[in-house]
Amino acid sequence: MEEGARGKGGFLLNGEGEKSIERYEPTAKDLASRDVVRRSMNMKIREGRGCGAEKDHGYLQLSHLPNEMIHERLPGIAETANIFAGIDITSEPILVLPERRNLSRLGIPPYSRSKEISPGA
Repeated sequence: MEEGARGKGGFLLNGEGEKSIERYEPTAKDLASRDVVRRSMNMKIREGRGCGAEKDHGYLQLSHLPNEMIHERLPGIAETANIFAGIDITSEPILVLPERRNLSRLGIPPYSRSKEISPGA
């Protein structure tokens, strides 16, 4: 979800409301590869600059994009955010976590605070 939205002009925010990827990837910025984005999100969270009470996530901002563009080019993202999070992406950011796809592929369950845990722990 997040990678496709960044390609259409979405950007990630840290807990201070700043565009967060520029600090870690000043050239590609929000068009950086998913590995760079994942690392930068993890670093941001470890530094205590994440979003929310526990500072354990980021936000994907799309509300600056024209509504027509969102509904024409990002209909699946708009629908998914609405169904699963009750969010209208034309006016609210989407909560995002660093990607953990590779961990689950290895059979390692991800922990929501950007840590890895071993089975049975």
